[in-house]
Amino acid sequence: MKASAAIRHLVEKALYVKRLTPDLGRQINAELSRMGYISDVDYEALELLMNDEETDAVVMIGEIGGQLESDAAHWYKNSGIKKPVIGFIGVGFMGHGMAKNILKGGYELWILGNRNRAPVESLLSMGAKEAASPQDMAAKCDIIHLCLSNSPQVEAVITGESGIIAGARKGLIVIDTTTADPTSTLAMAEKLAEVGAHMVDAPLGRTPKEAEEGMLDAMVGCDAALFDQVHPVIDCWAGTITRIGEVGTGHKMKLLMNFLGAAYSALYSEATVLGAAVGISPHAFREVIAPSRLGSGFFGTFMQYVCDRDENAHKFSIANLSKDIRYVNAMATDAGVMNVMASAARHYFTHAEAIGKGGDFVPMLSDHIGNLNGMDLAAEVAKGKK
Repeated sequence: MKASAAIRHLVEKALYVKRLTPDLGRQINAELSRMGYISDVDYEALELLMNDEETDAVVMIGEIGGQLESDAAHWYKNSGIKKPVIGFIGVGFMGHGMAKNILKGGYELWILGNRNRAPVESLLSMGAKEAASPQDMAAKCDIIHLCLSNSPQVEAVITGESGIIAGARKGLIVIDTTTADPTSTLAMAEKLAEVGAHMVDAPLGRTPKEAEEGMLDAMVGCDAALFDQVHPVIDCWAGTITRIGEVGTGHKMKLLMNFLGAAYSALYSEATVLGAAVGISPHAFREVIAPSRLGSGFFGTFMQYVCDRDENAHKFSIANLSKDIRYVNAMATDAGVMNVMASAARHYFTHAEAIGKGGDFVPMLSDHIGNLNGMDLAAEVAKGKK
């Protein structure tokens, strides 16, 4: 920009008094405004604001007589900056809270309905829109979340008739938060790449409570450039975001986490039942272990069901964790690693499923193991309260 005579005169006055007074500053800004100049810093500030997931709108307020605000508005209109349009398939226990927080982040959100209409209607009332199919969603969205039960469901949604691939545009990103088989994840990544789309695996840690609060743990598998693209969206529903490595590594990390969860569940159940059998009430067991070095958040929610009979303490089904342990066993076999502990825990979960208890939540495994030992654990808990 070539400085005008008026600006040179004002700057000379500031140099003469050795101070840029408020009045001189206003006069210089007025002259810059008259010339239609917006600094690169102003453009950069607008761009940063519009790329921030917490930005719903930018309000520009200026002095009478200038046109900086008008110029900035025209620049934004022509810049092409916009938040990506998000899709979400699987708005169940975890998905509802995640989708809700994406809406709170200011994103346009499309969801796919299912048999349980309650979470769908809830999200529609908050401003979400309903897509007709995964194909329809892919044609409308820049990023699609999947929060499903298993890999076969993910494969059907991506590659099936009217699936995501059928409507995918180049550059579409699929974020799979399902606890899935990493082998399937890599296969789906290849299928998406064939149509110019990308797979990001970002499975979850914690419970529906943290999903509603936007405080889940995310274990992300993708390259660094994709991670930068999806980070602002994931940040809507996650309190901790860790990039594990390339695509597939997020799901491998999640299987290791759920391996620990399954083993803990079997150990806590056996120890609680054994304790009750030798005269140690479940309440006493919790009172000693919880504050010790062996206590943990998982122990806390597990025993919240055992001792307090709170069925909603940990809303994750035996069937889902049983599936995850099967994936762990397969991963270990592929890696040529002995996996004795996971195999032992799997027997309890498989048996519970076989007798129709797969829909029970994980802490209820303690009742199942009590029954296998001829014990009514709920009765033992009641005795311990007296």
